[in-house]
Amino acid sequence: MKRLRLIIILVIFISAFVFVIARSTSILNRFLAEFTPPSAELGMAKGKQEQSDTAGQIQNAALNIADICQTKGDKNTCYQQELSNLAKVEDLFFAEKILNNLQDIDPFTRSCHVLAHRMAEAATRRDPTKWKDLVNQVNVASCGAGFLHGVLETHTSSDPNFRVTSESINELCKEGAPDRKRMCAHFLAHILILQNDGNTDVSLPICKGVTDDLQFDCFDGIFMEKHQKNIMVDHQLTKPPTFNTEYVNSQAQDCNLLDGVVATACWTEMAEIYAKAYGYEQEKIFDNCYQAPNQELGRSCYLKGVVVLTTYPDFDTADKLVSVCQPYYGKTEYGTCITYIISALMNYSVNFTERAIKLCSNISETSKEGCFKDLGNLLKVNADLSSREKLCQDAPDQYKKYCVST
Repeated sequence: MKRLRLIIILVIFISAFVFVIARSTSILNRFLAEFTPPSAELGMAKGKQEQSDTAGQIQNAALNIADICQTKGDKNTCYQQELSNLAKVEDLFFAEKILNNLQDIDPFTRSCHVLAHRMAEAATRRDPTKWKDLVNQVNVASCGAGFLHGVLETHTSSDPNFRVTSESINELCKEGAPDRKRMCAHFLAHILILQNDGNTDVSLPICKGVTDDLQFDCFDGIFMEKHQKNIMVDHQLTKPPTFNTEYVNSQAQDCNLLDGVVATACWTEMAEIYAKAYGYEQEKIFDNCYQAPNQELGRSCYLKGVVVLTTYPDFDTADKLVSVCQPYYGKTEYGTCITYIISALMNYSVNFTERAIKLCSNISETSKEGCFKDLGNLLKVNADLSSREKLCQDAPDQYKKYCVST
């Protein structure tokens, strides 16, 4: 049961949208920037050699960690320990490079939210005074924003004077690209519920006081924590819920007492507990989501379900992936659904490209080109040309140019 919970928790905190995110410079790039060669030609050769050497060291380190953790009964915990130690002893961004290489070696590490969370936690504890620097530097376009969540939780739980208020959310989440701001507000709402001992009635007015662009994500974070209690459980303030029909129905009844954007947030977060209650079965998630009071709430719920399903560790066959959007086939929602899948996969890891290609290659002919274009546009944000060419090598010839996005 412990292993099952660890696998299930890997799919929490998923954002459905991907934006261009600025990230900090790695150890390697800082070294190369500071290196002063005796001549331009020698410097170029030296830089390439150092880059090659460092890349080799990163790959060897990833292989070593994979070998160690394959022999462990609980490799997820092993990966968390090994990568967290790297983030603490070396550098968070160096450890992230190791993780990126691990994702080529062991696909299990592509569902990496919790891994990123633990790595960022270790890096923050290394020097708590630099938590704001890490908030502004971490890569939110990877691992479902797990790096950002890890920094924020570590700071808020270790600072006895910190309180989540409308003002503190607005202040902490005002910088950066839209996705960074939204994920910041979402996660602080989890902490808000923790701060208020699980009381949503006390917590909701705080979200009503934040800026309009952050309000939905604040509500959404409240209801994710209310439904799943992940952080409450981590802090040993409650026991894990039993995800069964009785439990999900009670949460749905609570959602039905709400209206407006608050109801939308509540129903959006029903998707994940339906997935947990019904074994990640697509049809059951769809049917239960559309028991919502109206079609729009049902759609909000199921589109979150789309993300939850397609980033789940073993949801990787073409048939499974294609089935997710089939309920919308022939409707305007079909294209939106496909876009949600591609965005979610790329928001976790570019190494989910193989899964995205399976989807794009097996949907209707009229949708394939748009699917590969969406994939290529998001890959271009997170991978250079040579990496895209490698990632897209299994794409059908007629669509490969869209995947590579040259």
